[in-house]
Amino acid sequence: FNHKSAVFSIKTCYDNSMRIYFVGIGGTGMAPMAHLALDAGCEVVGSDQQTNHNTEHLKERGVNISTDQSGDFLSYLHAQKPIDWVIYTSALPADHPELTRAQALGLATAKRDQFIPWFIKKHNFKLIAVAGAHGKTSTTTMLIWLFRQLGVPASYLVGSTLPFAEAGKFDPDSRYFIYECDEYDCNFLHYQPDYALIPAVDYDHIDIYPTIDDYHQAFSQFFDQSAQIIMWPKDIWSGYQPSDKFLLAQNINPDLTLLGEYNRANAQLIVELAPLLHDERFNIASVIEILNSAPRAGRRFEALQHNLISDYAHHPAEIKATLELAHEYALQHNLNQIIAVYEPHQNERQVQFQADYPEAFAGADQIYWLPTFVARDHHDQVLSPAQLITDLPQATVADFNDQLITDIKQHLRQNDLVVLMSAGKLDSFVRHNLN
Repeated sequence: FNHKSAVFSIKTCYDNSMRIYFVGIGGTGMAPMAHLALDAGCEVVGSDQQTNHNTEHLKERGVNISTDQSGDFLSYLHAQKPIDWVIYTSALPADHPELTRAQALGLATAKRDQFIPWFIKKHNFKLIAVAGAHGKTSTTTMLIWLFRQLGVPASYLVGSTLPFAEAGKFDPDSRYFIYECDEYDCNFLHYQPDYALIPAVDYDHIDIYPTIDDYHQAFSQFFDQSAQIIMWPKDIWSGYQPSDKFLLAQNINPDLTLLGEYNRANAQLIVELAPLLHDERFNIASVIEILNSAPRAGRRFEALQHNLISDYAHHPAEIKATLELAHEYALQHNLNQIIAVYEPHQNERQVQFQADYPEAFAGADQIYWLPTFVARDHHDQVLSPAQLITDLPQATVADFNDQLITDIKQHLRQNDLVVLMSAGKLDSFVRHNLN
């Protein structure tokens, strides 16, 4: 991985000598890795700009965490006891103070896509990877739930909170590693899955893949690196010829009764996987029964109360799927109108997706459109909320203020279904302000 990687031929997690520092340890991608490393016997330390549920939970497990990211905390810990590896998120800028300090100290540094493949190889896991544009978290969550309910040991990482377990876990008795394998920053190209489940292939991340051909080429490479691929025929793009190692699902088993057509389609991929594991515990009837009872991951159509839902949808295809699920849910719970509160994600995406929004939001009776959440891009063209809702007559411009909370409360009293859709700060804003 780099010039310092030889340390891993000497130190192992099993002798409790490896000390790993996670930069951004409270993030949804980093916190599960910290739990995984803790389970494996590593000493874990780290930093984050702010405290949250993840950092507090890790502190409960004995992790020393600071909000000081100047590099001083890293230097202080390293002087006390050497740090063997600094793991950082893909979102970290190259000139981040802790990263430059680690390099000045001569410490081994790596992104998650170096740590996780090393961990998988070290423990000789069979890798079940869930990749694709949409449905990764929900499908990975269902897989983890299935293995737990069947009593089959598994280690795993998923990029969200789980209501029934940690989001990252190492089980020394496990044969399998279940991983939500993201295409952002080409993360998924660092893996060679034994089984790859692909819920959807839909062009995204134009900052990483400038053209749709670039995007398809990356998936083609991922397919080449995978021993078995399970997906739907609709996601095979024109001109690509799948080989014999593709298992293409044809129909959703009618016994799958999860809410949402997309959820049922994702669950079907797991049903297709089950016979390939050659384990009698994965009989189809048991698999389907367990999948039908699978809880939802955090912010994946998560019910904050019976008619208030938090979802991560920010891509038009995800928005459409979420609203279709919302209609099934509203019918089941005898709710009235579907109210979408939407926080767009990344200016570059808005330029790409604006024309797709009318169809995506067709299932919403009313939309509150918030300012675009910008995490990492510097796109030249910035579209205002007013410009983005030009072709959405049911949409009004909103902001993160008391009026938004008042409007949400009014819809909840009217027995409407309010669906928060955001990959930004909307979820935390509503949780904090809604009493």
